[in-house]
This record gives sequence, structure tokens and C-alpha cells, in this order.
Amino acid sequence: MRCRLQRPTRFQWRTAVKRFLAFLLLFLFLCASALAAASLEAPYTPDSPGAAVAAAAAEVLGLELHLTDGADLPKAADVMLLSPGALLCADQSLIISGLQGYTSQDLRTAMRPVCRLAVSPLYLVVNAQAAADLGITDAQSLLSYIAEHEYEAYFARHIDADVSDRAVTKLSESVPVFTEGYPEDEIPSALESGEVLAAVVSEAQLAVADSSLLPLCSLGAERTAAFPDLPCAADLDIPPCDGIGIWLFASSDTDDAAVAQAASACQDMDPAAVNAVPGFVFAPLAGEEAEKEIRDIIADYIGYMTSEGLFFYEQ
Repeated sequence: MRCRLQRPTRFQWRTAVKRFLAFLLLFLFLCASALAAASLEAPYTPDSPGAAVAAAAAEVLGLELHLTDGADLPKAADVMLLSPGALLCADQSLIISGLQGYTSQDLRTAMRPVCRLAVSPLYLVVNAQAAADLGITDAQSLLSYIAEHEYEAYFARHIDADVSDRAVTKLSESVPVFTEGYPEDEIPSALESGEVLAAVVSEAQLAVADSSLLPLCSLGAERTAAFPDLPCAADLDIPPCDGIGIWLFASSDTDDAAVAQAASACQDMDPAAVNAVPGFVFAPLAGEEAEKEIRDIIADYIGYMTSEGLFFYEQ
């Protein structure tokens, strides 16, 4: 008996086309996921120190580096949160953005630290000439001046919440000064004019600043390699403040083995690759110590933001 071949019906054609399109969409989705899994997202402009640190990490990890348009921190964080395997390279300001609700998910539960890569220490600075006119030449003479003129001097704050602004608020709780907010690029002129007495800047900022800024002390618990002769916060009995740390983060759904592998690769990278970036020092931290550090930072920022009325309210 001969089998008679029949042309596919219109319904069968439609079904076949739908199946093909569904397969194609699935294929494209898997390709996109694979690309995302091989990416390191970083909210930095191309020529910034942060981008240089991120590039060093991407090379070690064998990942494609994606610098987010406009250095958009929440946008970069959302790529990491929503893309399986993608990593994020950012500083602690990420946590502030998350607490303010600018990210699509709660970073306290949706994100995990992979490794801290580098730190840029913070310094208390003055305008060299303006300070000299007041008899201020070092950290001790600054503190003596403040003690003699309680609540007459101002420290400059940033108008946006960030790591440096947190340091200023912490300092203002221990020394009798007022604070005033400025756009970051206006702080040097405010120091020069005498509107403010001092400000907090990072070592990375000092590396490109002009000579009018005079660092008086570092704000960490230990003296820095860049300015070993300057006293640190512990020397002056003022509260230590964290520097700007550049971290790698991953989604909480990321496999433990993948996180451990990435952390190990970063810890074993050549320190010179990071130390060559002006103002940053290689400072790897991973595992339970990194998780504790992030928990402590989150707790500190919750207190900072709540006390400053920065639109965060614990549920």
C-alpha cells in the first residue's frame, strides 16, 4: 500500500512557526544569560580610578568589563541582581543606594560580598593658606583651634550621602564643629574662601588635587603608606572612619563554589595591578570576614541615614 503524502495544514504551519519562535527566544535568552554570567558590571566612568581597579579584577577573573552609562550605581546593581552569575564592582555607596530603595531588590538579602579588592583611605584636609592664616599647620593645631572656637568653624559635607559624608558626620559627633553641605566640586573653593575650615577627601582625590589642599591626618585606625608621617585617627583620639573600599558583589543566588573561586582569584592577584592605581591600595578581604565587614557597614549606615533624615526607616 502506498502512503499518501499530505501538505501541512495552515494550523500545522502556525504551530511549527510558534515552536520555532519559542525555541529562538529561548536560545537568545540563554545566550544573553551566558553573556551576563561572563560580565563584571562597574558604575564608573572610563578614566576613573574605580574603572582601573575594576579592569584589573576583570582581567584576573576572565570577565568582560561593562562600565555603566553615566556611572549609574543602581543600574549596575540591578544587572548583577537580575543576571545569573554577573558580578558587580562598586564601593560602599552601593549600600546607601540600596537602603534608600534605589535598587530593584533589598541588597541586605539579595546581595552577597565576594571580596574586597582595594581601599582608598580618607583624610581630613584644609586649604593650606587659609589654615596658615589661622595658625593651623597640623592636626593638633587644628584640634586646638576648634577647642578654642567651639561651634564657630564648619566642616564641609557632601550634598549626597556617601562614604566621605558619613566620615564628616562621625567627626562632627566628636569635635565641636558645625557642618555645611556642598557639591563636591565646590568644596575646594569653600575651603579657600574660609566658608569651611576642613573637609574629608580620599587618597584617590588627593592624588589629582592641586597643592592648595593640605592633608592633616588620615582617618583610619592606622597610618597610611602614602603619608606615614601624618597621624591617624587613633593617634588623635578621634573615631576612625572607613576608607572608600572597592568590592566585588554577587547575587545571593550565586553558587557558593563560584563565589569562592572568584574570591580566591582576587586574593591571589598581583597587588601591583591595584597599587598602580593612584590613591588605592590592595586590601583583599573575603569569606566570613568580608561578610561581617559588610554587615557592620550596613548597621552603621542605617544609623547614619536615620539620624540624618535620609529617607530610610527600618521596617
